[in-house]
Amino acid sequence: MPADTRLVLKADLARAEWLTVLAVLFVTIWFGLPAAVLTGLALGCATFAVIYSQGSPVRAWYRGDVARSNVDRADADQAVLRAESDAVLVLYLQGFLFFGTVSRLLQKVKDEVARPASRLRHLILDCSNIDGLDGSARATLERLRQVAATRGISLTHAALPPAAALRLGVVPGAAAGMVPTQPEFAPSLDLALERAEAAILGRHWFRRSFRPGRR
Repeated sequence: MPADTRLVLKADLARAEWLTVLAVLFVTIWFGLPAAVLTGLALGCATFAVIYSQGSPVRAWYRGDVARSNVDRADADQAVLRAESDAVLVLYLQGFLFFGTVSRLLQKVKDEVARPASRLRHLILDCSNIDGLDGSARATLERLRQVAATRGISLTHAALPPAAALRLGVVPGAAAGMVPTQPEFAPSLDLALERAEAAILGRHWFRRSFRPGRR
């Protein structure tokens, strides 16, 4: 998250905390301690939702010309991947994901796929720096998967923390801990990129092999 954004969030949070303290003190004086506790919890939840929804869940994003796997490929394959770099988009996520932040992520992806010149075929969410997610985020991420699927775009969640993986329904691996088995999950960003690159190369060489006049 950019430094100026963090400063704004901290300032907003400080003001919200003081307002919460004053509200709780007022309720305590006029209505008693139980009502004040409930008021503090309600205001705390509201403050969290409002303040943190202002921050972007996307720390950075790169296309396939920058985000590449560690696989050592032949020069011809490298050339294909450079030419098809717009087919891959990696979004590096951050923070705690809930409805307020994931909705902005969904809108960003909708804007990307709606571009007339969009060639996106592989969308990868790097989740290695997220702090967690709630039920509303899970539902919105499912909606994101549906939006991608209608456009013929594969969506992969990479490097999910164990708690977030369980919430999304990833089956724990037997020996290696949290090793996702579903095709839309990858245990690392590098593996997700490797899969996307393999798919791009497979499509390219398949088309080449069936060009008219080619034997």
